[in-house]
Amino acid sequence: DALPICSLPKMLFWYGADEPWRDWEGLRDNYNFIRSADGEFPVVTVQCREQHMKNTAPTCDIVGCDPYPVPNVSLRAVADLTRNASEASFGLKPVWTVLGCYDPKIPTLEELRCMTVIAIASGANGLGIYSWDERNNKDRKKYRASERPEIVRLLTTFVKEVRALEPILVEPNTKAVLVDAAKQPAIHAAIKTAGGKSYLFIANDQRCPEKVSITMPDKKWTQAVPLPEFGFKETLPLSAGRGEWTLPPLAAGVFELR
Repeated sequence: DALPICSLPKMLFWYGADEPWRDWEGLRDNYNFIRSADGEFPVVTVQCREQHMKNTAPTCDIVGCDPYPVPNVSLRAVADLTRNASEASFGLKPVWTVLGCYDPKIPTLEELRCMTVIAIASGANGLGIYSWDERNNKDRKKYRASERPEIVRLLTTFVKEVRALEPILVEPNTKAVLVDAAKQPAIHAAIKTAGGKSYLFIANDQRCPEKVSITMPDKKWTQAVPLPEFGFKETLPLSAGRGEWTLPPLAAGVFELR
């Protein structure tokens, strides 16, 4: 007999579709069928195109997005598609941002950190890594862990860093608007609170230095102290609720506000 759905030991979610671009009625029918058959596991659908996001959102419980900014597109695409996924569901569904890590789209650790902070600051509720391209089926050997130790090292380091931040990452962003997006589109920032403390997430999506002017919701904070687990390691001074800094190229970090 078939194993009941609810007892599948390694089941996490249903994968509704990967980057759909047509047959929306069929996708909605599939979603409704899964929901009627199983009330435990959510349905995730991942979309890479903004123009299809509004039709994707009704076909799932979690709206996934997979921007591909590496190697030839600005990392700002992560922010654009993450926000677009949230807007498509009117902010009512979780958004997971999936980052690519496969040939020829292998990011550096610096780029992975920057894309992570951009996604979180843009409202992502979850992160994913896509590290396999099934289209390259003539040379599957190149995707064996033993044949690509550099990717294994990259992802091992990155996942360890992200897991160390998990108690903070799972908290929602506060509603504080820190940066004037029209004047500083390259700067992505948000605040989370966890364990009675406040944390600043900030990233520069440019491959050149960027000047930052930031307004904090609490004027009592005098500094943003970097967490050792992740990214940028320089303490950022604050004065009367303001921060004026120059961030290095692709700088990204998580800071405790004191």
